[in-house]
Amino acid sequence: MADTDGRGPVNSKGLQYYNNLIDEIVSHGIQPHVTLCHSDLPQEFGDRVFALDYLERGQWTTLNEVNVFTLGGYDSGMSPPNHCSLPYW
Repeated sequence: MADTDGRGPVNSKGLQYYNNLIDEIVSHGIQPHVTLCHSDLPQEFGDRVFALDYLERGQWTTLNEVNVFTLGGYDSGMSPPNHCSLPYW
């Protein structure tokens, strides 16, 4: 919904797409449950998008594959915050 680094302006067409999608799902009596990818850092995403009326429209899981997020950030060091626990593997 934002540009590639996640810090540029929010893409209004992207927001409208997801608004329409959520509206359609809800109109069929389905409560959406959105799961963010483990590379969408929850704080940055939340600060920019959750303030836009999404929270009331479904359930949100802010971390997908918690083991991948944790191992990548604190064991292998392959993802933020890039800490490596030696010996790795």
